[in-house]
Amino acid sequence: LRGYESNCAGNSGSLSRQWSWPLRVCRDILDQRLLFSRNWGGDFNGDGKADIAALNNCNNLERCSNGTLSVALGNGDGTFQPATNYDIGVTPKSLAIGDLNHDGRLDIVVASASSDFVSVFVGNGDGTFASPVNYHVGAGSLPFGVALGDLNGDGNADIVLADNGRLSVTILLGNGDATFHAGRIFAAGGEASAVALGDFNHDGKLDVAVANDTLLSTQPGNAAILLGDGKGGLRPPVTYEVGSEPSAIIATDLDSDGKLDLAVVNPKSSSLSILIGQGDGTFRAAVGYTAGAFPVALAADDLDDDGRPDLIVANSLSNNVSLLFGARDGRFRGSRSFATGIGPSLITSADFNNDGKPDVATTNSYDGTVSVYLGNGSGILRSPLTFAVGPTPHSIVSGDLNNNGNQDLVVGNVGSKTVSLLFGKGDGSFAAAVTLQASNFANAVSVADFNHDGNLDLVVGVGNEAGAVDLFLGQGDGTFQGPLVFAVESDPISIAVGDFNGDDNLDLAVANFLSNSVSVLLGDGAGNFATAVNYPVGTKPISVAAADLNGDGVLDLVSANLTSSDVSELIGTGTGSFRPAVNFAVAAQPVAIVAADFNGDGKSDVAITENNTGIGLALNNGRGALNDFRLYAAGAPSGLVAADFKLGRGFDLAVVSGGEGGYVGTVSLLLNR
Repeated sequence: LRGYESNCAGNSGSLSRQWSWPLRVCRDILDQRLLFSRNWGGDFNGDGKADIAALNNCNNLERCSNGTLSVALGNGDGTFQPATNYDIGVTPKSLAIGDLNHDGRLDIVVASASSDFVSVFVGNGDGTFASPVNYHVGAGSLPFGVALGDLNGDGNADIVLADNGRLSVTILLGNGDATFHAGRIFAAGGEASAVALGDFNHDGKLDVAVANDTLLSTQPGNAAILLGDGKGGLRPPVTYEVGSEPSAIIATDLDSDGKLDLAVVNPKSSSLSILIGQGDGTFRAAVGYTAGAFPVALAADDLDDDGRPDLIVANSLSNNVSLLFGARDGRFRGSRSFATGIGPSLITSADFNNDGKPDVATTNSYDGTVSVYLGNGSGILRSPLTFAVGPTPHSIVSGDLNNNGNQDLVVGNVGSKTVSLLFGKGDGSFAAAVTLQASNFANAVSVADFNHDGNLDLVVGVGNEAGAVDLFLGQGDGTFQGPLVFAVESDPISIAVGDFNGDDNLDLAVANFLSNSVSVLLGDGAGNFATAVNYPVGTKPISVAAADLNGDGVLDLVSANLTSSDVSELIGTGTGSFRPAVNFAVAAQPVAIVAADFNGDGKSDVAITENNTGIGLALNNGRGALNDFRLYAAGAPSGLVAADFKLGRGFDLAVVSGGEGGYVGTVSLLLNR
């Protein structure tokens, strides 16, 4: 447990008037920006300058409904224009770039783990992209890795996914017009986390290499080879032992013999594994190299201009980049390290300043930046240029409200009838707050695109006895129409957003504190909601979350009920309706609730804060039952959020606790073991 002191400058929560003492839900201490997880480069607007595409994970499972794809166009001198963001699934893990429809323009494919789909963004050729088309690949599949290649020899790009949840590889064959067939599933040989393609046996057919972790085991990970049949099929995997929990893999010729080799990074063992290819689809036993602390990504390029590929490794916990210089026999000389931002998570190499020498870019998870290192061609990198991607402090909702590529902030003002909008300047600072008038006291805020116009809209839970949800439709320039007011029951205090009936339109679930209910409002995709359907839950529901708890591919709801000291579970039917609540008792009054996969088994678990007691965690048995809440000490917690704070160990918890008089509090991290 790690504690951090916090000074809450303002009453940013929604609970103080419900208590006899001044509880302040201060969520502005820990960095709750989108966690930058994956990035890559390409020329997206045809100007001959390298651009960057980056993936941003949705870090707050209560308050944000999706991650984003950020595209930053290069200026040709190593700097970049402000990023344009595109909504994608909740946990985007990796992306691949290629021409999917033979129009000469680069397109992007994104694998989103928690959403169980792959998104296809068709490029317009000017640096912008069409709205994504999503291909669901099966509930619980958890696609972590993605690659593009022609697996069946028809000249069209196909999609290859590493499915961590079901230990498989999925192939979606392309039609040549950026559409794809339903996926074919092949055993991966382990918990697939990353994928690379190449012709490993020189038969003219693409094969697949997979990095398989062993998150739930003490055994080493493996690299699996699945030889292609040239028709879109794969042979059973042959595995080779590597280090612990491998997270990334690349295929390249490391020893200049014309045969593809493999390089794998292993975060848990802080190592790099090199497997030299024999040219017949088999590989020599892995040779290990020490990397920095918790390496999470790698790339290959010739950094010292000797004609041999070198390796670049991003080390998350030591916050540096290691360079390993290649020799003729596939071995590597000692590494050089260069400082990065906090928590680098992936790395890529390209010529960002058009000097003919490869440069390096990393994404830094914890400080929300991209670091760009310009290379001198002799294996030395200059000090990094750092680019912020938009801060999102912990107590508020964030999103690009005016479509200028900068992240803005939205604050619901408890005790007043206003919402404050703070527009980001793109340099980490914000303009003075603009006030948006709500129809009543603003209790809860969420942000999403409810009418499919590409602009973020706002929903605000308002009122006391006469509760309602205000919908403000975004115009894309930071202004809003409305509000449109939709009645719910008394004192709406928490909002969850999700597609509850499978029509691809976002719906709302609202916890009504004074009426002991959860209201469900189905969206029509045009900015309207149907009349609320109310479901009784426990007494004084104070927080609500949406997740698939029973593994049927349909979102369910859970509410934390303060006075009755229980958690209510409402199982979704897939039609937008829910079964009657089943209540599970907890040790003390729950205040906040989140759903995440805490033990890496592909099932959503539930964590709650228990007033003056600690954190309760219930692991999902796959049937939706929440019988066993294990208690972890954490002071007197109130707010709660789940995220991977230790990078690669699964979801951790950040907890906010009110201090004396509510003016000083702490934020604590409970790290997943």
